[in-house]
Amino acid sequence: MQIEKAEGLDLKVRKLQQSIESIVRGKPEAVKFALICLLAEGHLLIEDVPGVGKTTLAHALARSFDCSFRRIQFTSDLLPSDILGVSVFNQAEQRFEFRRGPIFANVVLADEINRTTPKTQSALLEAMSEGNVSVDNQTYPLPRPFMVVATQNPIEHHGTYPLPESQLDRFLLRIRMGYPEADAEKEILRRRAPQGTPAGLDAELRSEDILEAQSAVLAVRMDESLLDYLMVLVEATRRSEFLTIGASPRGSLALHRAAQALAFYEGRDYVIPDDIKRLLLPVLAHRVIVSSRYSSPHKRSEEAEAILRSAAVAMEVKPKLWRRQAVWEFVSAILLLALALGFALASQAATFGGNHALATVTALAALLLAVVTTLTIVPRLARRVVLGTWFLPLSFAITREGGIYILGILLLGLAAINTGNNLLFLILSTLLAAIVTSGIVARTSLRAISVALQVPENVFEGERVSLKVSLRNEKLLLPSFSVAVEDAASSPAGLGSIARWFAPLLGRRAEGRPEEAVLRRSAYFPLVRARESRSEVVYQSFPRRGRYRLGGFHISTRFPFGFFRRGELVRASGEVLVYPLVREVSSYFHLLPFLPGRMESARLGHGESLYAIRKYQEGESARIVDWKASAKTGQLMARDYAREEESRFCLILDTLVHSPAPEDSRARFERAVSLAASLAAHFTEEGAELEFLTPYEYVSRGMGTGQLYRILRCLALVAAEPAPDGISSDLRGELRGILEPKDLQKVLSDKVFKVIITSKPRGSFPSAIWRSSHVVYFDEL
Repeated sequence: MQIEKAEGLDLKVRKLQQSIESIVRGKPEAVKFALICLLAEGHLLIEDVPGVGKTTLAHALARSFDCSFRRIQFTSDLLPSDILGVSVFNQAEQRFEFRRGPIFANVVLADEINRTTPKTQSALLEAMSEGNVSVDNQTYPLPRPFMVVATQNPIEHHGTYPLPESQLDRFLLRIRMGYPEADAEKEILRRRAPQGTPAGLDAELRSEDILEAQSAVLAVRMDESLLDYLMVLVEATRRSEFLTIGASPRGSLALHRAAQALAFYEGRDYVIPDDIKRLLLPVLAHRVIVSSRYSSPHKRSEEAEAILRSAAVAMEVKPKLWRRQAVWEFVSAILLLALALGFALASQAATFGGNHALATVTALAALLLAVVTTLTIVPRLARRVVLGTWFLPLSFAITREGGIYILGILLLGLAAINTGNNLLFLILSTLLAAIVTSGIVARTSLRAISVALQVPENVFEGERVSLKVSLRNEKLLLPSFSVAVEDAASSPAGLGSIARWFAPLLGRRAEGRPEEAVLRRSAYFPLVRARESRSEVVYQSFPRRGRYRLGGFHISTRFPFGFFRRGELVRASGEVLVYPLVREVSSYFHLLPFLPGRMESARLGHGESLYAIRKYQEGESARIVDWKASAKTGQLMARDYAREEESRFCLILDTLVHSPAPEDSRARFERAVSLAASLAAHFTEEGAELEFLTPYEYVSRGMGTGQLYRILRCLALVAAEPAPDGISSDLRGELRGILEPKDLQKVLSDKVFKVIITSKPRGSFPSAIWRSSHVVYFDEL
């Protein structure tokens, strides 16, 4: 079914969204994703804290179209038969009858799905994947449309059973509601109702309308280049060292179907790259498994989303299908408006001729054509327009050679005008033709080019790294010559010489921002043949820690004559997280005199594993004497044993400033962050258990490389902040907001040795903390 036949359904779906939003206020994005899930014949998992409207959204979705609705409250004693149904013996007819369970409904709300056992959770697998239920060797089809809306609370862990990966993979989307905006919540309070009354909603659509819309979604087209782009993203999840399991083929199918549904929802019969980008996290984040080395138990979802964002480093896609559609609609609009103009001129001619009836008819025809064009074609064209793209063709600059060339043309033109010499005019026209030819050839050279950037997994401040820039020429026959690739943030030519004049009107910055660029040096490609890919390696370093965002690439060429530098902006997205500088910990021994002895004592203990053999010291127990080693050396030797439990350290970086900061406070803070990173690397190398704490971040106790990189991710983004009013300058008061009192007491106890890096003045810490801590002050750095 083409979109033209389904335009009525498109409007009804929009009306359906408005109906739901009248109940679920302030959550248009969540409502939109729920409708996309319905259109794509998928199932929805809503994960968020209690009281934000998860159940209300499910109720409103079911009540807004004519269908059956059932709610299942999942508890620990729920059985599979309570969901699917059970066979009951009918004594009158002497046979078993199947009594259908609540799963036999169009919309099923699985409330608090993680509170039941895995056995009961598995009862939904067949229903969600195949739309059938098998009981007592009989298969029963479920009504269509069929959709499961499940909710779960990610905060509570007592009495819950995490959903297995096979169950999570059945959900098309996983979304979070989030808290409503202040205005929306005020409106909720004004109505004196939690969110509204879903039972009062009128059915906007019939079940047949939903089935028809789902069939129309299947007809939405996806260009071959977009399929390649989708596979690049999916393959990135399977190759990432941070993920144990990447997206499955079911995940790629889900992303494909969801992108089709989003395109249909927005009134298109083709998919664009932004559809895939917008749905990447809701579709794939719950399908991947983060490696235990890089994840903390309570932040698995957030870390999966962060890894997916970093994996989606940009690939420019140039789908031809939706561009052809746009051209066709543009030509249609021009022809219809030209026809309307013809009718208007005919109406005017008929008026002058005295034929008022014909004038009226032609005037009405002109008005009708103009209105139809404005209401049908123009809105679809407007949805494709990005204001910034108007200026992309104007991105060019005149080189020094080009300036000399233009100056020569001006002088030649003056001479031709003054002398009237036809030969000079002929030469002048040839030189002007060369300018036009240069523009056409340069534009052709830059057309149909895609750019990709590959960044190392782990990047540290000041460390020299290699970035791989790949350029592909998508043209069928023509090569591309002399192409330079730069980061759009570092290139002021990203807007173009003329576009920079209008940048303030658009709220855009005309100057480059090299300090924010991911690609800090340009890559040059002399020749890229048709349908060929070339790669260049760029060596660079990042001057500061933190997050660098990729906003696009600026590609340019001076081909063929070098008179002009023509450029275009290739849209891209992605980010690079740069970790702080890690130094050898020996360079900090003057600040940490305890460190060598503390690590040594941390290894020693009363375990059974031999740690070392040393000289016996007077007064030690004779039980630790190694008589075999003593006989060989001729002197008493003693055994040291390793501790059975691991040594435990806690790094505390105090980021709150309570007094006016000195002029070099930023440099001192950066040195403090580098010290914390260096200590984390040192403790990890020594095999110690480590936890990390700031007033706003807490990394729970762990070991190994995964724990190190979790701490480094926090340190990459940490910033010094003024202390909020009402927070005590005591360390306990600052940390009370991030940890529960009992957990904070454990961290600050004598059993955990702490390294505290702080800007507070000396004497700010009580003796209870001093006994098991070493404090490094910013003014020592």
